[in-house]
Amino acid sequence: MASFKTVGFVINRAIELAQLDSSSSFQVLARQYYNMVMDEIVSNFDYPYFRVQNPDTLFTGVKNYDLPENYSRSDTCFLIDQNGSASRITIISKYRFDLMTGNPLNGDPRFAYIDLGNQQIVFNACPNTTRYWRLTYFRDPVEIDEQGGDDAEQIDFEDVTYPVTKITALLLDYTDDERAQIFHQKAAKIEGDIKMMSYDEDNNSIVELGPQYRQGMRPPKGGSSGYNF
Repeated sequence: MASFKTVGFVINRAIELAQLDSSSSFQVLARQYYNMVMDEIVSNFDYPYFRVQNPDTLFTGVKNYDLPENYSRSDTCFLIDQNGSASRITIISKYRFDLMTGNPLNGDPRFAYIDLGNQQIVFNACPNTTRYWRLTYFRDPVEIDEQGGDDAEQIDFEDVTYPVTKITALLLDYTDDERAQIFHQKAAKIEGDIKMMSYDEDNNSIVELGPQYRQGMRPPKGGSSGYNF
C-alpha cells in the first residue's frame, strides 16, 4: 500500500490535480516547486515543525562559532552557566552590533549577530568562566532531487495537503490555467492555519518587532506590516 507522505505521492498527485501528463518536464517542474514551497514556509513562518535547538556549546575563548549546517534563521539564543541557569543573548543586526561593540570584551555576552557569509554566530564578548551558548533556530527543509529517484522517501513535512495544493496552483499558473485561482485560495486557507500554529519570540528574534505589532504577528521581510504570501 502506497504511503501518502512520500515524495512520489505529492509530486504525482499535484500533476494529476493539474490534469497534466506525467512527462519528465512536469516532474522536474513540480519538484522545483516543492522545494520552493518548503523554503517559503521556513522563511515566512515560525512554524514549530522546523524549529530545532542546537546542543549547548561551550565557549572556548573565541567569539565566533559555526552555525549548524541546516541553519536557516535564528529564533532565540541563551547563555547557560555551570548551574544550568539561562540568560538571554539578544540577536541583532550586524549594523547595530558594530555600533554597540568597541574593543574586544571579556565577560558574559549580551548580544550577537548572525554572519551569514561565513555561516557563524558572533558574540560581543568571551566569558571568563565556564559558559555555554544555546541557539534555537529554524532549520532548512530537506530538499528533494529535481531529477527524481527518491519517490519512496518521506517528505519533510507533517502533512501532504499543503504541498500538494500549492504545487498544483503553481503548475496551473505555469500552464495559464484559470483553475489556478481556486487552488491558490485553498492554499491560502491552509497558510492561515500554518500562521495560527506559528509564534514569535519577539524579544529575542532576529527580526525585531515594534510595539505596533501585536503578539503573534510578524512583519514581512522588507515590508511594513502583515504577511506576504
